[in-house]
Amino acid sequence: MNNLETLSIPVEVLNLSDIKVVSTRLTSSNELIIAVESTKSEIPCHKCGELCAAHGKGTKIKLRHLPICGRETYIELTPPRGICKSCDKNPTTTQTLSWHKRNGRYTNAYEQ
Repeated sequence: MNNLETLSIPVEVLNLSDIKVVSTRLTSSNELIIAVESTKSEIPCHKCGELCAAHGKGTKIKLRHLPICGRETYIELTPPRGICKSCDKNPTTTQTLSWHKRNGRYTNAYEQ
């Protein structure tokens, strides 16, 4: 498994919903990094719950996940952001998928 640039990891192996795998890489410290993108288009407002209009991307997050092939594994995601037209001052919201907590550092599976 030296050439992880060509390794294809099926989403089903990760057991995470609403994503597609974009790339994989192995760091010099032998950590497996899996870059993913959200396939979910909805971004509910964190204040009122209404759907937000797409408004760019958030900051890249790196979440610890369950080991794969005995290696520490991390999921990298740059979540989409939205702007709420229903709330006063039109707040922005970063999409949070069901398998991690807002501002968390781990996937739910790793925490359990």
